[in-house]
Amino acid sequence: MEYTINIVNIAGAALITQISLLAIMAIGALISHFIEVTSEFNTKYSGLGWVVLIFSLLSLLSLVFSSEFSKVWKPVFRNTDFTLLNWSTSILLMFILNILCVSILVWITGVSVNNPFTPIYFILPALSIFLREGLGRIILYLILISLGFSFNMVFHDKNRDETSKRISLWFVSVACFILATYIGYTTRP
Repeated sequence: MEYTINIVNIAGAALITQISLLAIMAIGALISHFIEVTSEFNTKYSGLGWVVLIFSLLSLLSLVFSSEFSKVWKPVFRNTDFTLLNWSTSILLMFILNILCVSILVWITGVSVNNPFTPIYFILPALSIFLREGLGRIILYLILISLGFSFNMVFHDKNRDETSKRISLWFVSVACFILATYIGYTTRP
């Protein structure tokens, strides 16, 4: 069976993808908060849940009340229009909020090779390709992700003694962001 993809399908996929990504962040925040029993660790990470909750609400609201997704629920509300954003702005806002949320989570938990939230940076360019974002937007997200990752790496790394390790990690990570995005974009259907 052949399926035709239209913008409403992409809006639905964006919502499912966003909920999945937010669930990963929330579970990671819970594990980070409860894994240690010392009160200092728990106090430091107690704000993670609030960060995820605030960004979840903002990003999900932008999707649900977008011009395209409102086509799904508008008939039930007798065509009452609760649309707040056009689709293009909504998806842009969703990705920017995701990048900002991940950067804050990495900042709070401390930059290191063992940070549980750093891998989320890597999935965001792939998600933008999957959700059929244009090349300009994909490049914008890639730049913002690289800046967030770099900012955290340069200004917040607790282990400044291992500079060569940090530089190597930074280079390999940013190079992988770029390579994966390039391959994903050039081979997308």
